[in-house]
Amino acid sequence: MEQQIVKPVSTKSEVIYLFVAVAVVVMIAGGVIAGRIRPSDEKVLKAHQISAFRDLATLEQGTFNDLYAAAMEINELHGMGDEEWPSLATLENEFMPPFVKDQVWEKRGSLAWEQRVPWSGTRHVALYLGVPRDAGGFGCFLLVMLHDHAGKRPGTDTVEHAPYEIWHHDEPDVAFPEIVTDQALMAKGWKEVVPYKGEEEVKRLKGE
Repeated sequence: MEQQIVKPVSTKSEVIYLFVAVAVVVMIAGGVIAGRIRPSDEKVLKAHQISAFRDLATLEQGTFNDLYAAAMEINELHGMGDEEWPSLATLENEFMPPFVKDQVWEKRGSLAWEQRVPWSGTRHVALYLGVPRDAGGFGCFLLVMLHDHAGKRPGTDTVEHAPYEIWHHDEPDVAFPEIVTDQALMAKGWKEVVPYKGEEEVKRLKGE
């Protein structure tokens, strides 16, 4: 009977093949993970801005949420019909928080709302100022509605401004701003409130 001796592969070669296989697996896994990572949507605050999640008191966070939702509704109402801004009476009759006077409204400082619609040339502007009747730890809110009917700057396709902004003042009793620009509001101590990020909203709902 004929016998043939087969020499085993060297240990050195086996180690090299193992390292190559591991490297290939790591590269593939790294590519898959990198492809699934979403870019962070964290908002970088400017000097005149505060975070609704970190910088507002718990009850004021509720007011901000309601006001943010109301701003979208007000913007839609303004775009309908004769493009008039809804009055406070209309908002209250529509049971739209935070303008409706209910138990939640009382719990959040009983904000007394005032509306003004200043002349602004080609842009329709409406201001809704809320001053707390209960000054215990509550500040003022200012909803600035900006509706540019031209929509764009002449000769460009760039929208000039966001349709609405929400500002907050730590003092419980402030005068209605006479000039509504970022610089003028900042000079009077107002801070623009930046909405929650997604994960911040989840934490807020969980009470973390």
